[in-house]
Amino acid sequence: MTEGTVEIYKDSKAIVTHKRNYKSGSVTTIGTHRHPDHQAYLDSKDSDRLLEQAQKIGTSTFELAERIFANIPIRESSFRSVRSLLALSDIYELDDIEAACQFALSINSANRRSVVEILQKRSWEAPTYMTPPSFTHANLRNRNNYETAEI
Repeated sequence: MTEGTVEIYKDSKAIVTHKRNYKSGSVTTIGTHRHPDHQAYLDSKDSDRLLEQAQKIGTSTFELAERIFANIPIRESSFRSVRSLLALSDIYELDDIEAACQFALSINSANRRSVVEILQKRSWEAPTYMTPPSFTHANLRNRNNYETAEI
């Protein structure tokens, strides 16, 4: 074993050696070395299945899931994010999830955390702009008060 490798032991016997990865958050495990359940989890057809589930919620949810897959470079992390997005259906109504995803896409914030915050605050129901208040009383002045009189 060298400083650049990691050995995995089972019953005091080395069963596999991997190159050490110093990059935080990245994964170097070889697919065939994963547990069969984990291999199934990462199966390419799994992303299709997740996208099908997202499509059942709505087109905005589908588009947001696609963007998550495209924007998160670590495959496991993108799967986890999309799965947790879809799991929101255990807590929220599907129409609300779709509305939150549509709102997240409209503000260019296509991630699960934004959708959760939007759902919690029901942001899609709030007006998208603020109307300035209308004040009228004797002490307010406008440009007519400052026009100079001709001399």
